Amino acid sequence: MAVGPPPVARLPGGGPTGWIIGGPHGDIVVDPLGAPAPTPPTTAAEPAAPAQRGRTDDAVQIQLDHREPGQPVIRIRGPVNRAAAGAARRAMCDALAPGPRTVVVDLGAVTAIDRTGAVLMVAMTRHARRFGAALRIDRAEPEVRAVLRERRVDQLLTFGT
Repeated sequence: MAVGPPPVARLPGGGPTGWIIGGPHGDIVVDPLGAPAPTPPTTAAEPAAPAQRGRTDDAVQIQLDHREPGQPVIRIRGPVNRAAAGAARRAMCDALAPGPRTVVVDLGAVTAIDRTGAVLMVAMTRHARRFGAALRIDRAEPEVRAVLRERRVDQLLTFGT
């Protein structure tokens, strides 16, 4: 497998229609309602998807918690993949609305993460920066961190506990 540059995210993507989450093998366009549609790949052949960690049969649940003033927490439970992008986008927009300085993403209940999920974490980080906020990832299990490291995006993220 050829090693290319780490996946990148370009935000905002497509104006008001949604985010474009891009990587070395193509872009994923996510509309505001959460319906992702892959665009044509930018290389001749897509490499095999990396193995997902944990269970993959459950649906993602994303909850926004505003208990601490000025520091919203986005809690993700289940698989972080293409299907999670729409809900993550909505939670991120809601978290940034009051103008916090830091948004925390709690990955303690993540059951699996794939290439798209890793790129989604970078997209959320860059979106927070556009609004003058920082994004911190908390409680990422070693398996989740391993996938982020394999996808070479861990250097672009800030980890807390």
